[in-house]
Amino acid sequence: MAQILSDRELKQLLGSVIIDGVADSIRPNSYVLRLGPHGEFLNTSKEFELGKKKKGLKVSPGHSVGVIALETLDFRRETVHKHFPDCDLHGILSPTTDLSREGIVAPSTHVYAGYFGTINWTISNTSSEERKFVHG
Repeated sequence: MAQILSDRELKQLLGSVIIDGVADSIRPNSYVLRLGPHGEFLNTSKEFELGKKKKGLKVSPGHSVGVIALETLDFRRETVHKHFPDCDLHGILSPTTDLSREGIVAPSTHVYAGYFGTINWTISNTSSEERKFVHG
């Protein structure tokens, strides 16, 4: 039977299933992925790197950005079974209502059982104002 993980269960996954994850990103029944170090402004095909020199990015109205998560996800069976024997893990990624209220559109997607790697997605600014995002 499928179930949604609680915040307590999600906290157990930090460091193994959610690599480089932090407790501050855990919400009731969800984990908020953070902005990683690489991406691309899709309207100009210009890549960017965040970190020491550049702490964040600005997305102009009508523009889209390809971003990558700071966390790595390890949904492989041998990793998940250490926490949930005889179970597999499947994730559903969707934008938060905070983003939606700001006019940021991001598609929902799935993280399938067995997946290992980082997540990337596209965010589009549909508002009439520039939006800012901070690394991490």
